[in-house]
Amino acid sequence: MEQIISYKKIAGLALPLILAQSVIVMNGVIDLAFIGPLGTAAIAAVSIANSLCATLFNFLEGFRVGTTVLVAKASSANDASRITAVLKTGLFLAFMIGILLAVFAPYISNMVYAIAGNEQIKYQGLDYLKIWLWTMPLILCSYVLVGFFRGLNDTATPLCSTLVICLLNIVFAYLFVYGGFGFPSLGVKGSALATMIGNLAGLLVIIYLAFKKPLTNQYINLKQPFFGHIPEYVSLAVDVGLNTGFTLLALLLFVYVIKPLGVTALAVHQITLQVFNLAYLPAMVF
Repeated sequence: MEQIISYKKIAGLALPLILAQSVIVMNGVIDLAFIGPLGTAAIAAVSIANSLCATLFNFLEGFRVGTTVLVAKASSANDASRITAVLKTGLFLAFMIGILLAVFAPYISNMVYAIAGNEQIKYQGLDYLKIWLWTMPLILCSYVLVGFFRGLNDTATPLCSTLVICLLNIVFAYLFVYGGFGFPSLGVKGSALATMIGNLAGLLVIIYLAFKKPLTNQYINLKQPFFGHIPEYVSLAVDVGLNTGFTLLALLLFVYVIKPLGVTALAVHQITLQVFNLAYLPAMVF
């Protein structure tokens, strides 16, 4: 069936994406607002961790974009069984890779901050990065489910999950970073724990919506085989990941270029990076 593509339809798909991505960027700004008073070493430690995680997220962006593309392709062909298989393939691979990153989180964190070569930064950032990497299975599974909704032309529903993540991150950052309402004051580590709790809640919300909405629940079938779709999924996900990942890899390498300038320079870099992220959002979303 021929569909008419209009500015209104494009805007209807793009605006929820812009809002969702803006909320994610603002989440980073909010984290900085909580961490900033802890000092430049804390901001520098978070800068290194966030640059690494942002690079990983971009190399793994294929889970979200790949799912969107393959689901949209199957949907246009009215192939319900293939949509189910793509969803299950994405969730299976996302969970496996997420668990792998979580298992090696302590080793990755130690290696990253050993390269940083600053004991103060290492002390502040070691646990922060480990907790972020432990959150990877939740984030990657959310990527797949977001791509699933977007492939079915629903960009608004995933925004609910993003808002939950942001709101809970604010609440728990206040509780854990500074020990609000009698909670333990955990500093930088508390910010990472807040992120983990927010992402867990966000994943549960989008799973609930996938089961509840008629648009998506028709494709949830635990008995549907999917292993035959793994090569196609991996091929597309790798292409997308390499394309987006190397851009952020340059920014990660730049962190180590400016590292000799000191913790203040790294702190400034982290703040400037948030402004940069806001600047290129609209173009990326469209």
